Amino acid sequence: MKTKVLFWTMALVAMTFTSCSDDDDTTALTYSLKASPSELTFAATAAEAQTILVESENVTWSAIKEDMAADWLTIESGASQIVVKAADNFETAERTCRIVIMPTNSESNVQEVYVTVKQSAGQPQKPEAIRLKKDVGMISYYTPNFPINSNGNDTYLIELYTEESDVELTHETFGKSGYWTGSLTSGRRIALNLYNEHTEDFFNPIIKSGTYAACKDLSQIAPMTFAVSSYVQGNPWPDGSFIQDYVINENGGSESVYTEITDGQIELTYDGTSNYTLHIDLIFKDGTNVVYEYEGDLKFSNLGTPPYYSDLTEDLTLPNGTFGQALIVDCFPDYYADVNVWNLQLIDKNLEALPDGSLGGTGHRVALQLYTASSEGTDKLPEHTYKIVPQDVMNSQPNTATEGCYDPFFSNSGCFWELIGEDGIKFAPMMTGTITVKHLEGDAYSFTIEAVDDNGHNINVVHEGTLIEMEIQQ
Repeated sequence: MKTKVLFWTMALVAMTFTSCSDDDDTTALTYSLKASPSELTFAATAAEAQTILVESENVTWSAIKEDMAADWLTIESGASQIVVKAADNFETAERTCRIVIMPTNSESNVQEVYVTVKQSAGQPQKPEAIRLKKDVGMISYYTPNFPINSNGNDTYLIELYTEESDVELTHETFGKSGYWTGSLTSGRRIALNLYNEHTEDFFNPIIKSGTYAACKDLSQIAPMTFAVSSYVQGNPWPDGSFIQDYVINENGGSESVYTEITDGQIELTYDGTSNYTLHIDLIFKDGTNVVYEYEGDLKFSNLGTPPYYSDLTEDLTLPNGTFGQALIVDCFPDYYADVNVWNLQLIDKNLEALPDGSLGGTGHRVALQLYTASSEGTDKLPEHTYKIVPQDVMNSQPNTATEGCYDPFFSNSGCFWELIGEDGIKFAPMMTGTITVKHLEGDAYSFTIEAVDDNGHNINVVHEGTLIEMEIQQ
């Protein structure tokens, strides 16, 4: 009997100890889930990866993006950390998304942990630059006295072409040095109208290096700006800066299509000779952003109104014996005034009057336009001291001579000096002074010219000889 009692007593004690051990294990188990830092901030571009440290106790977990559409954000979970990466932000607004760290064992009964991720606002991504034709481009220069609105600034029209453009550059006679022009048969032309402070060096203007901002109000033109597109006087093409595409239309013909430039900037570097580097960032009317790059030579054209036309750099004296002939080109009664007009030429001994009216060879030529009273006839040039005066077709007076006039398209007129050389013609107008004509023995004349050009240089010419009528074949 005692043996049975002892057995049940021992069994009861064992059950009691077992029950107490289970209760102690359950109350001792704790659950926790933490993350640090609670917020991450990334730069807009080139941001390095950052790490979230996760501390968990008796909790398994996983991490997801709260906004699954935030594809700019990537996360990689490890045993106790989350590596977070942000792609470059090319938007102009800050972007944000939360990372949710969730417990995955249901008995843990802990809350999710949130980490806020922010990325700074960025700049819109620039398109890849389009390389323009190397050494195929032009600059046309205009001074403020040229009849275009420049608000007192010098104007530079830069013309460039894309690589696929079919264009030929040619040089045309105009002004003192002529000008370059491009004949575009296919492709794209970029026309940029830049402004700088006026320079007194008309024949060697300097285009300043720097960044040119878009000028959207052409009444506010200022140095280091470029004009955007504008249409004036009903023209089908824009003024200022624009894009011209030469395309084939549906009828098989060719036509120009223009794209307006509304904003942007131009970075220009000039080495002081003729080489340029241009980074051209343009915004079109429809919001399209296009970037061009150019590096190379630009052919220069001087199309402004110069302070003077004379090519003389010092006083000029041509003594008797310089000229071989004195020619009467024509003599006729003036249609507008009661005078006779005498057009004469003194030509160098090395020049030859050709049947077509042109001159062959090289040397000096002096052209004179004199007015005599109609009553003196046209059979012999009267003796007088002819005063050089401004041109006045309607009111020409006897005993005067017409000042020299430069005309690049037709022919120079009035009284002027030219030097015809192998490399071109130098020119100087006679703006003031006198031309004295005297009769000598026989049919000979003497000419004494004491004139001043438009740049203050004296022109002194003496010639004695007969006057020969120049016969020009029609």
